[in-house]
Amino acid sequence: MAQRDLNFSVPANSGINLAVKGDFIYLKSASADVLVFVNEQAISMSAGDTRNITKYELHKFTDPDTRERVPFLINVGFTDIRIENETGSTITGVMVAGNGGYEKAIALGNVNADLPNSTIGNYSRSNNEQSFSGYFTYAGAAANYSYIQLFNPAASGVTLVVQAARALNYTTAIGTLKLNSYNTELVTGSGTTQNKKVDGAVPKGLIKYERAVGTLGTNWLSAGYLPAINTLYNFIDKNDPIILTAGKGIVIRPGVVNEGIHAQFDWYEV
Repeated sequence: MAQRDLNFSVPANSGINLAVKGDFIYLKSASADVLVFVNEQAISMSAGDTRNITKYELHKFTDPDTRERVPFLINVGFTDIRIENETGSTITGVMVAGNGGYEKAIALGNVNADLPNSTIGNYSRSNNEQSFSGYFTYAGAAANYSYIQLFNPAASGVTLVVQAARALNYTTAIGTLKLNSYNTELVTGSGTTQNKKVDGAVPKGLIKYERAVGTLGTNWLSAGYLPAINTLYNFIDKNDPIILTAGKGIVIRPGVVNEGIHAQFDWYEV
């Protein structure tokens, strides 16, 4: 798969033509929105926008068994693009164009993008040190609930997209686990976190823990029933993540006091 990064500078109320072949375009950066013409399509694009471009041509091949000519379509993409500037100031930026489709470019690590819940998107995030995991195991205490939290600090500058929140009771209780939102950082201590790219940067998200007599958090998000101790339960469907903006958090606790809990989280940061 071939890819080119094209630096451009378009004067005010003007346009430029770029002779480049491909089947996807990605506006990597731009000082303002631009209008892109490709295959007689007019596409308004902002920095970070992508488009897979399709233009099919009819071809035929010979079936080796029947010797018949069988029609099929090939996406030939485009051979040039035009970038137009409809503002009163010069627009500069970088346009990425390539062959093989935008998702293939991501899989090869050429384009940094967020495609939630796809194998390609997950590879890209891990490769770019955006994906993390964390856990803690917390013993029970008399008359107290044991809480384990994933927290996004107020000054983090990122959003946490939580893909998995798993937990189990490991002492004696067979019953419920509860997941609440709780936007105050727990203070007793910190759990273990790990970048999913080995030796990658540490996350902004924190694993925290604390015990409390009462309920922390009033916004109930999910609950699970465990038929036996040491049964791992996942609160989050992979297609419906929990979003933690800066200053937000979630906590998991057993349904009863004096119960030990193990919790682990998977998330990425954007």
